Amino acid sequence: MFCRARACRGRLILIVAVSLCAAAEVSAQDVLTLGEALDLAATQQPSVQAPQAMARAARETAVAERQLPDPTLSLGLANVPVEGAQALDLRSEPMTQVMVEFSQPLPRASTRRLRSEQALLEADAADVLSLQVLSEVRRDAAVAWFEAMGREQAHALAVRNHAEALQLVQAVEIDHRGGRATQAQLLDARLAAAMAEDRVAALRLQAHHARTVLSRWIGEAAFRPLPQSWPVLPAPAPLANVLAHTAQHPRLEVLSVQIEAADKAVALARDSYRPNWSVDVYYANRPAYADMVGARVNIDLPLFAGNRQDRRLAASVARREEANARHADALNEQSAQVHRAWAEYEDSDARLSRFDESILPTARQRVAAVQAAYGAGTGSLVEVYASRRTVLDMQIEQTALTVARARALILIQYFSTAGVRHEYP
Repeated sequence: MFCRARACRGRLILIVAVSLCAAAEVSAQDVLTLGEALDLAATQQPSVQAPQAMARAARETAVAERQLPDPTLSLGLANVPVEGAQALDLRSEPMTQVMVEFSQPLPRASTRRLRSEQALLEADAADVLSLQVLSEVRRDAAVAWFEAMGREQAHALAVRNHAEALQLVQAVEIDHRGGRATQAQLLDARLAAAMAEDRVAALRLQAHHARTVLSRWIGEAAFRPLPQSWPVLPAPAPLANVLAHTAQHPRLEVLSVQIEAADKAVALARDSYRPNWSVDVYYANRPAYADMVGARVNIDLPLFAGNRQDRRLAASVARREEANARHADALNEQSAQVHRAWAEYEDSDARLSRFDESILPTARQRVAAVQAAYGAGTGSLVEVYASRRTVLDMQIEQTALTVARARALILIQYFSTAGVRHEYP
């Protein structure tokens, strides 16, 4: 009977182990990695598709701008009598005509070419803007993923601390009943447990908020399980290299294309000083007399350019100056952002090294010393818990620094890749 029971327990343990392994495998497959989050963000954002539609529209417009305007067909009657016995008689008056007129505007070929080139520049700007939006989406999604990861890990640490606080309360209650702990120590333990529970609730809410921010980029996938360990991000390129790539960033490329478009606008304004042409051809049918044909050429006369062409040229030049100024300002701003991100990376990286090499090891040594004192009868469980809570605070701070370093690395990568997709684990 004993052997049969032991065999049943063995089979039960085996079944439970297999079930746990299967569950772990499913859980591992469902984990939302950083790379998958960025892929989801890139494919689910309408903001990435909008500039692509703008580019297609601009290219279609460029073809249309090179064409001649549509001709005009006019139908009419001329010199029809309206009085006397011959009123409305088309055959009684030799000047009465049924007219058909064909008119074709002939704008300058240079104007049509410049307008087409301007539309193509708009298409180029939209293409670069699409790259810019895509890189911004991937940047923001990566930062949101790390924020969610950090909040989740901080919450897990707080849960563990709360469990230790509850164990502390039980231990102090036993000591208090045995006369080895005071009423104040018991109240301290209960207060520590209540504060630990409150901290769990606060960090749980922060973790949920971080998930909702991530869902802005990837939808419901943001609430899937996250990995247990941090992904390893590549070290940044030297600062000088990052700054050198700044001028090729999509944001600045968009502004550069806008400067070219402003140059085309200036060229169009200068071209407007030259006259446009149009040709009219007509055919007149006279019911009782011989038919007639005619033709004429119309020429614009830009004689009063002071308040028209001159003003438009001045406005175009001013817009070009504005485009140059915005490009220069964006370059300065982006360079400042690179320096700031680099400083944040160096600071958080140095602080993380300090936590790993001295702060956390020293805190853990203090926990061991306090525990040894308690074992020797010269310390209290409350002091042991307080020292362990200090380690928890430092671990949460270390998690926040890990997120800060990742955020800085993501920003540096965003500024240095010039729109090129960067793969993350």
